Amino acid sequence: MTNRDEPKSAVLRSAAHMVSSLLRRHEFSLAKPVEARFRTNEHGSSGIAVTVKLRDPRRAGAARALLVQQFGGGGVDDFEVA
Repeated sequence: MTNRDEPKSAVLRSAAHMVSSLLRRHEFSLAKPVEARFRTNEHGSSGIAVTVKLRDPRRAGAARALLVQQFGGGGVDDFEVA
């Protein structure tokens, strides 16, 4: 059985899993599953964008800082955290 909202790409599944795991290890509660998608420009894929919805949006700044520190420059390079 597969989740219809789960990304079909192994790369996107892996990115979403890594972000979710990191946030949970640092005691951030997710309101929704992490979403990952390829960013594109006129030349094709230009990285991975991740969207995170926290149960406590007041912690969004801290979560974003953690994600940039851990993953910034490593392919996952666009973080939307709320």
